Amino acid sequence: MSCRSKFPLCLSVAFAVTISMLATGDVHAQYTEVWKDTYEATPGLDLNADLGSPRQTGNPIPLAYDANLPFGVVDQTTDYHQQIVGPDGNGNHLLQLAGDGGINNPPLPNTQLFHAYASPDHNFKGVVNGQVIGKKISVVIDAFTNSGEYEDGDPDVAGDGYFTTAAITIGSSEKITDSDNLTNAGETGFSIKFLEQTFVDSLWTDPNIGINFLQFRDDQKSTSVPAPAPDNTVGNLIPHTAGLGPALVEIYADDPTDGNPWDGVGQTDIEVHVNGQSVFNYSKLDGGFADNYITLQAMNQSNFSLPNALAVHTFDDLTVYSAPIPEPTSCILIGLGLCGLAVRRFRIC
Repeated sequence: MSCRSKFPLCLSVAFAVTISMLATGDVHAQYTEVWKDTYEATPGLDLNADLGSPRQTGNPIPLAYDANLPFGVVDQTTDYHQQIVGPDGNGNHLLQLAGDGGINNPPLPNTQLFHAYASPDHNFKGVVNGQVIGKKISVVIDAFTNSGEYEDGDPDVAGDGYFTTAAITIGSSEKITDSDNLTNAGETGFSIKFLEQTFVDSLWTDPNIGINFLQFRDDQKSTSVPAPAPDNTVGNLIPHTAGLGPALVEIYADDPTDGNPWDGVGQTDIEVHVNGQSVFNYSKLDGGFADNYITLQAMNQSNFSLPNALAVHTFDDLTVYSAPIPEPTSCILIGLGLCGLAVRRFRIC
């Protein structure tokens, strides 16, 4: 094939690259770490101990956490449900959230339901140095798989089983957001839940085995893709890594309208990665999310006939990143440059 006959192909490739860049914005977005909590603090009951460097890095620091406390407890330092523990097998300190009888939410019939929450006291949105905050959020979650006493549940009793859940909720308009009750007044958000269950009347599992899966939940306050079920669920993945060791959760957020997923304009597109694999895509339409408080959560729900054991989950390296706002003019210039190279090559030939 002659150089002249190759010219239309060269020009077509350059044009296609230009259109692709315009459609996808900043194709190779450079994520910049804005804020991180490694939880490398002195182990103890108070998760707000040792907030300063090197535990937290970035800006703003240090950030304190809000947490729900058991009835009658007014001081976080006397409560064990949200605490720093460590070191683990790798020498790291971790954030531990423990849901048990000390923290009670309104239970379902014939069940007992306990939650523990921790939320950094900051709304992770806005623009800094020309970059949008919250374009990527990552955390390491080790979901606790509870075995032993729960296996003593009666398989002939409907509902005789348990759920344990570790979750992260983003895009919330307030701190301490419950991943199961996003339709409460003022609550918004998108939740990723690592869940294990052994309810014997479930369609999903043998009660003697249990099953682990990822669940994604939506606030139902505006249109989304996928659309939520009546219980707020927008997707389930079976199986997943709950109970099989720590999972790296990476959440990528964007807005094709203006590049800012947390300004309440356009929409918020979210892609979830677990251990480096893309597992779920979600879009909040009608303006998307307008805020980005983050909540980490542990939950234990069991039948009253079963022992009330802790649902202990650990979290590590909660990190928030920023990324540039895509500039269409830059994309056009790069694309035109490719076209120019194609033309130059044609003239030389």
